[in-house]
Amino acid sequence: MSRLARAWARTRDLSFFATEALFLSLLPRHPPGPVLRRVFRIPLLLYRIGGGRWLGRRFLVLTTRGRRTGRPHRAVLDHFRPDGGSSYFVMAGWGGATDWCRNLGVDDRVTVTVGTRSFAGRARRLSPEPAGRVLASYRRHNPFADRLLSRWAGVQIDGSEEGIRAAVEAFPVFVLEPAA
Repeated sequence: MSRLARAWARTRDLSFFATEALFLSLLPRHPPGPVLRRVFRIPLLLYRIGGGRWLGRRFLVLTTRGRRTGRPHRAVLDHFRPDGGSSYFVMAGWGGATDWCRNLGVDDRVTVTVGTRSFAGRARRLSPEPAGRVLASYRRHNPFADRLLSRWAGVQIDGSEEGIRAAVEAFPVFVLEPAA
C-alpha cells in the first residue's frame, strides 16, 4: 500500500472516530429507550436495502437467537479487527445490558454479516486479560477512545492496568469467529 493510500485510510478512520465520538457524547449513560433504539436500527435498514457494502468497513450485523423466543434478532455493531484476521471483536455497551449480549449468554451461535459477506459462527466473551489487549489495541487506533470509554465506564481510562480493568468491566469484549 502506498503512503498516499495509507494516509487516506488513516484520514477516513480518524473521520469515523471523530463522528463516533460526537455521537456517543450525546448518548445517555443508561440503556436506550424506545426512541433511541429506533435510531440505532437505522444502519440495519441500510443493510437490508443493500447498503452493507458501504457500512461493512466499520459495522457488522450480528444475528443472535432470542433468549426467550428463539427467534433471530439483529444488531448493527461497530467492529474491530486489530490483526486483520478472520475474527471480529465487538464491545457491549451499558455493561453488557444489551439484548444481543444477553442473548449470547443463552446461545453462542451467531450469524455475522460484514459488507456483503455472511458467515455462521460462534461468539465468545473474552476473559479480562485478552479483552484488555484488544481494548489496548483499540485505544491505539482511536485517538478519542480514552475520553469516550472514561465517560461510559465512569472512571478515568488512561492506559493504566486499573483503568483497563474498569473499561473491560464496563465494556464486555466478544470475539466472533467463523464456525469450524
